[in-house]
Amino acid sequence: MVDDKLSYKSVYFIKIEFIICFLIIFFTIIKKTNLTSLFFALSFVILFIWLLYILFCRKFNKSNFTNLLLLFAILLLSLISVGYSAYSLPLTFDYYKKHIMFCSTVIYLFIISMTDINQKTLEFVLKINICIAIVYILFYFFGDMNLFANEYITFNFYNPNITAMFILQTILYNFIAINFYKKKRTKLICLACILFLAYFIYRTGSRTCLLSLFMGIVFMLFFVKEKKRKIKNYIASIIILSPIFIAILYLIMINSGYIKIFNFMVSEGKTADSRFAIWNFAFDAILNHPVFGAYYQISDGTGISQMHNTHIDVWASYGSIVFILLMIYIIRIVNDVNKRCETKMQKISLVAFFTVIIMGMGEAALFSGGQGIYILSCSFLLFAKYDFNNKLIVG
Repeated sequence: MVDDKLSYKSVYFIKIEFIICFLIIFFTIIKKTNLTSLFFALSFVILFIWLLYILFCRKFNKSNFTNLLLLFAILLLSLISVGYSAYSLPLTFDYYKKHIMFCSTVIYLFIISMTDINQKTLEFVLKINICIAIVYILFYFFGDMNLFANEYITFNFYNPNITAMFILQTILYNFIAINFYKKKRTKLICLACILFLAYFIYRTGSRTCLLSLFMGIVFMLFFVKEKKRKIKNYIASIIILSPIFIAILYLIMINSGYIKIFNFMVSEGKTADSRFAIWNFAFDAILNHPVFGAYYQISDGTGISQMHNTHIDVWASYGSIVFILLMIYIIRIVNDVNKRCETKMQKISLVAFFTVIIMGMGEAALFSGGQGIYILSCSFLLFAKYDFNNKLIVG
């Protein structure tokens, strides 16, 4: 358990980050791109200040110190990889954007491992996500809906897939809210939000997010009924590694002629061959640059690349050492959280995080894109750490 004083201060950082996340989504929807970029930069600054606060104000046990060493190793080696792959070529700030997003996620995971929330903060986060859902709904009916390729909705995000990833996570928070709140009116509002948002995901054409949503809701409902069943650590580890297993299986299946089984992962207008070509390109980059990766090469020097798989993207961009350390890092943090998951609400929250990981089998935004998406994705672990039985209000 984190000491009371540290947690009391940390709740303010959590609230600020979620307010920023709301503003990022809102200004994206209303096409204020300059403000979106400003608040994304601010979220990283706040994150860095929060990290410094923890480093200087918190005592570390052996496990936390090991996570800290892994964090610094991942940050340093990934930076070396980014610089090494570009050699002596002139680079712009845009080139480092993807790496900044990667670092944001890795740092936030460490902060979460060192932070507990109280009930008021938990309710604040849920209310923010209900508000985000309402913004999507209002804009859909009354806003200027530009269509991607004359068919898919984007809510003015740069492509329908990233739109679906943001919406999916808002759905998961609303599902948690249904199980958290007691009033029927609140439950009905959250249910209505979920139904509208699920339809919006369908309108984005993102089948990966639709599949992830279906699997996530099924497992959540399972733990609603099976309150005493606990998630084993080895199961959690397999889920965390599943995107790389799925990619390898996909490549085997396409060579065996059974690719139609995986057609649900391919949106309309895309071919299975296109994803096969992208992953083949990524694995070629891994084989040619196994140690430091090919950050420059896979983005053609732009710093913008989407390998359509979280794990493949990290592996191809930063190399095998960073990838292995990152997997160990995530597994350690998640398994530590899993040890504290005793209540139904904690297990549902952990499954919500696993849903984000499963989503990574077909998209890579968690570590390589989507301004502020890491705030939504990783905060499910904060909920999974919260003791819903004791309802401890820190401070």
